[in-house]
This record gives sequence, structure tokens and C-alpha cells, in this order.
Amino acid sequence: MAIRQEFAIFAAADSDLGFIKRMPGVAFRPAEKLFKFFVYIKMFAIVEMQGQQFRVEAGQKVCVLNLKDAKVGDKVTFDKVLLVNNDGAVSVGTPVVEGAKVVCEVAQVEVRGKKIIVFHKKRRKGFDKKTGARQHFTEVLVKEIVA
Repeated sequence: MAIRQEFAIFAAADSDLGFIKRMPGVAFRPAEKLFKFFVYIKMFAIVEMQGQQFRVEAGQKVCVLNLKDAKVGDKVTFDKVLLVNNDGAVSVGTPVVEGAKVVCEVAQVEVRGKKIIVFHKKRRKGFDKKTGARQHFTEVLVKEIVA
């Protein structure tokens, strides 16, 4: 004889992310009586900065390749916006979205990336050479996305 177990779905009240947990042994009730989901999609854009593509939102910090002559507090504008999502309304550019731009402020000038180890070896010759390199970045804070 198979045992049937009913589940009730409750929203975890202590989390702001809306995690769902199942509680066995509780009778199932309609979901609209238990909780309501509020889905909020932030505005984001996919923008090309210094030859690289980033998915950015307002208030996010991004490390881009080193910007020349940049100082802390300078405003930087990126015009190559490839996609904009504004609360579910998606605009895809061909190749860029017309009139869209991302306004950023320089947060840090000289940020160094992880060290990359370059190791050369010739077998049976007693030759090996180990060098390392670190890429320089500029950290920018995304102020707003203009669509």
C-alpha cells in the first residue's frame, strides 16, 4: 500500500529572496492564500567596454581594461550598448541600441588582476624559464543606464 504525502508550499519569511521550502504532512492550500510572488527585474544592459562585453546594472562595480588618463571621480560614458532590458522590455541593437549609453564614474585607477604564470621548458636540455605578468585594470562604478 502506497503512502500518499501531501505538501504545502510556504515562502520563507526570513529571506528577502523568496526561497521556497516544502513542509511535509501539511494539507495543501491554494498558493494565492499563502503568499504572492512579486517579480522585479532590474534594468540592465550589455555594453562593450574596451573591447570586452559586460552585463551591467546601476550601482555595480566593473573592472575594465586600463583607461588612459583616467582619474578617480571622472565621468566616463560608454556608447556601445548592445542590449537593454528595462523591466522586461528588451531592446536589442543592430549592432548597437540607438540613443543608449552607460554613464560610469571612475572608482579606482590602478587595480591589478591575478598573476598569470608563463613557464617555458625544453625537455632534456636543462632549459626552463618562469615569468609572471599582471594585467592593469580600472574599476568603474555604473551610475545610470540611459535607454
